[in-house]
Amino acid sequence: MRRKPADPLLAQHLVERQQPLQGALAGAVAAFAGAMVWAIVGLAQFFTVQLTALGIGALCGIAVGRAGKIVERRYARISIYCCIAACLAGEMIIAYAMRLSLALLWSGTSLALLALFALAGSGIAYACTFAWLSPEQRQALRNARLASARETPPSDPVGPPGRPRES
Repeated sequence: MRRKPADPLLAQHLVERQQPLQGALAGAVAAFAGAMVWAIVGLAQFFTVQLTALGIGALCGIAVGRAGKIVERRYARISIYCCIAACLAGEMIIAYAMRLSLALLWSGTSLALLALFALAGSGIAYACTFAWLSPEQRQALRNARLASARETPPSDPVGPPGRPRES
């Protein structure tokens, strides 16, 4: 079964209706909620469960993507920053509530695990940013990216030195 070709104007329409500021605000709210969940889970069990970072990443990615209608990769970074900020804020809340220093809380392998799962969560956040797009919209954006890659300007418009430019 062949797919029908994607509408070239659809990609342009999707890019024009992006709202990165609204996506960033939704991501900040999701990051705050994620930090609270991180702290509640960590305080309830007396140790942090780094797997929570994966859920926080999905939450931030979906919030940024849906609220901001994000289709460009450069704006998807917002969800990554929100996820990492939520993980760090959750750790700081735990440290404050337990009256510990962050150095003591992150002793041993805890910091390495935090970094590993925060990076995994940020990868999930990046992927979830585009989860709201339909297959037709994804195909239209992919075709637009390929078309813009093919339309590269000539690298040397003047020509080699010593020779006049041919018209």
